[in-house]
Amino acid sequence: MKARRVDSRLRSASARLLLVLASAALMILAPAARAQEAGRSGQQLPLARYFPSQDLVVYVEFDGLDPHREAWKKTALYRVLNETTTGAMYKALLPRVLDLIIPEASGVSIAGKELSDLALHLARSGFAVGINRADGKGPPRCFGLVIRGGAKTRIRETVDRLLHVGASPRLGGRDIPKAGRTIHQYGGAAGAGTVSWWPEGEDLVVSLVAPEGPNMIIDALEGRVPNATAHPIRDALSRNEDIRGFEPVGLAYFDMAALPPLPPEAISLGLDRIKRFTYRWGFHDDAILSVLGAAVPSPRTGIPAMFSQGDVNWRRLPPLPAGLAGFTVLSLDESRLWPALRASLAAIAKLPGQDDLGGENQLDELIRASMGVSLHDEIFAHLGTRFTFYDVAGQIKSPSHILESFAQGLFRAPKMAVVAEVKNRSAIEASLEKMVSHLNATLRDVSQRPPGLTIGAIERLKNGESGYVMSFVGSEIPISSGLRPTLLLGRKTLVLASTPAMARRARDLAETQAQAGPGVGNPPGARLDWLPDKLTMLSVADTANSVYPELLVGMPAFAESVLKSRRFRFFPFLMAGRESDQAAVELMPALPASPPRAAASDPLPPFDAELVPDPDDLRPYLFPSVQALAVDDIGIRFISREAIPTLNPSTAVPIALAALVPAVRRAQLTSDRAHASANLKRIGEAFLIFHDIHTHFPADIRNKAGKPVLSWRVAVLPFLDQGELFKEFHLDEPWDSPHNKALVARMPAVYAIPGEKLDTPGNTFYRGFAGAGAIFDPKEPDGVSIADVVDGISNTMLVAEAKESVAWTKPQSDIPFDDDQKPERTKALLDALGGHSRGGFNGVFCDGAIRFIRSTVAVPIFRAIITYAGGEVVASDSF
Repeated sequence: MKARRVDSRLRSASARLLLVLASAALMILAPAARAQEAGRSGQQLPLARYFPSQDLVVYVEFDGLDPHREAWKKTALYRVLNETTTGAMYKALLPRVLDLIIPEASGVSIAGKELSDLALHLARSGFAVGINRADGKGPPRCFGLVIRGGAKTRIRETVDRLLHVGASPRLGGRDIPKAGRTIHQYGGAAGAGTVSWWPEGEDLVVSLVAPEGPNMIIDALEGRVPNATAHPIRDALSRNEDIRGFEPVGLAYFDMAALPPLPPEAISLGLDRIKRFTYRWGFHDDAILSVLGAAVPSPRTGIPAMFSQGDVNWRRLPPLPAGLAGFTVLSLDESRLWPALRASLAAIAKLPGQDDLGGENQLDELIRASMGVSLHDEIFAHLGTRFTFYDVAGQIKSPSHILESFAQGLFRAPKMAVVAEVKNRSAIEASLEKMVSHLNATLRDVSQRPPGLTIGAIERLKNGESGYVMSFVGSEIPISSGLRPTLLLGRKTLVLASTPAMARRARDLAETQAQAGPGVGNPPGARLDWLPDKLTMLSVADTANSVYPELLVGMPAFAESVLKSRRFRFFPFLMAGRESDQAAVELMPALPASPPRAAASDPLPPFDAELVPDPDDLRPYLFPSVQALAVDDIGIRFISREAIPTLNPSTAVPIALAALVPAVRRAQLTSDRAHASANLKRIGEAFLIFHDIHTHFPADIRNKAGKPVLSWRVAVLPFLDQGELFKEFHLDEPWDSPHNKALVARMPAVYAIPGEKLDTPGNTFYRGFAGAGAIFDPKEPDGVSIADVVDGISNTMLVAEAKESVAWTKPQSDIPFDDDQKPERTKALLDALGGHSRGGFNGVFCDGAIRFIRSTVAVPIFRAIITYAGGEVVASDSF
């Protein structure tokens, strides 16, 4: 077991650190290209040749910048990073960031400069990752990483040291001759968890997780099995026939075959229609372009069906005002969207642990109750399919000091509008009147109820116009009086705008001017001729006049301050194992917790302020960004073209998923614990009230002969607001007597773990510990008093969450505790607990506090918190 845990740590740490470096390489692309102006001559061989084509379910390939040097130098990103100090700033930042996070995350003693050099090499020369796995079953058959040019001494030594992370000195390593190569292997014998690497010409090959990985890679290289060079998915992503002028640099795909078969709940949401996710990244003239795709063939159901909408043609844009900060044109067909939305809601309502939401009509009922109308039947059914949103840039310059900035945020109203086409004007007019009447009644009701909060009122527009405006004048909520949300119904349009003037301007523009072609105004002047003719959504934004340059310039100081404060992790996926929960992805086991990092003896010098550029120096390099959603019978594509890719959602998605999945797991973990601990908290309070009255904690109820007949859970009923139920028990009869047994099914909700459903009504997972030295010590039939708890009431546990449930009224149903000091017995006791929260279980202590016990708690510590007079000293953070 110990060797397997070491292997898991080795696999996890190695893979995670290499992923960090690949992600970090994106921060410093320009300095890498500048460092090596002379590229390699000739066409380089594709890295796909290293990976078997069969069952290749995950594949990532980054060509590197050197082979695309000429295209790279034309981009605005290259110029920003090389013609300003931005590139030097980020190049100086990366080693400092790595010095702060890598040692704490993994215990690896490698300087940030070495790791940043490796990241630069990955950016300059390229790498590839492939996972072969059949039918989503078991561990990967092959998990390979190839670093082009990685066999160079400096890079090879750094990777070799990274692969030692978490390895036990006892296991060591060995060299294995194979097919004319020397395979360097760590992790013991060739079993699960071995990590192997070897130089292949100038390249460096790493095999993780799977012991048969080296054989499979060598077979692919030597032609004994087909390699991934001609893999149909890779081939299709490489051709890029859908976007003119796109020079791809990186591609990736994730085949759903990597996962086990989806459960019925996911199928009911239509997720089984998703075959794979794809990703492409590269250069498009002076821009960075990326495409995030999902292969979802028609016909679609559930959630994917919501994307099947009408078309937006960039050649025939709606009329747009000049001086825009941005605009979005969206096709939204309610006849397609609404059925899919209702069906998905009904499917979600049927998921395990969800309340009955009333089926497909629940959404309509909720909206009608809050708005007074059915948005589907009375509003959207009478509108067209095209919606246009735009934001007009303001004339006020950037604030000169913080008070001016505050005043702008509080009192300045934005200039925004949403314009929809109207099919049935009279029906819309009647529905708006009905909706406004209902909303005004709601606002009056809120103002009349304590504490009498006045929000505002909705009034009709003057001058005979059909529309309404909401005023916040006199509101107790500090909202700018300049912000007056307005609904204006024109002859052919319905406008929702931030002010009446903006609504009238949008109406007049839409109803009096013809449709615009591409290139009208700014940022509509963004180049659009590379886009597909048919889109579902098109969005253009003026980044040059946004706060994005300030964001780029301020990132170094923000990053360092956050990392030094330790208040959250810059790369959450490095910390995934801190909660000791199960791995989110079977392919990537969780990283075990590492010892606390010692205080730095040589603190980092101050960051060189001369490297920080002026934000205004960056603005001339920026141009309007373009995002588009294209949907066809094959699938869904999110396309993004920008000067700086960090704003690009499709660029951020792969890294964000890797970073945020563990963070979401921890957030879910926190939520699970909060719900599960609520009832335990009440039980702990009942124990303390019982003690205040009886001077001892409760114990099982005994009959006159001294035999336990009912559990302590019955004894504390009066202190859980269940006094009437307590009176119904015959306290001198066994728990399973005909009378008492009939009461088992009436178990109070406080004894149930929220969300846990049992086949046996009246069973509970909340159990104490019965044995010598534990709170429910059989030698203390009247119960232990606080005076007996010499170990401290904050260090002694009363009740915890067990894996197996018992009838809540049954006596002697607590977990047996044998204080014989044998670790294997305590370990078995520990294994009997938990199963309801990730990474451990909740327990209530003698002081009434709820504490979470990690499943990896040391056996002596666990024994110490069960006994109340063992004399052990237990630190508050040791369990």
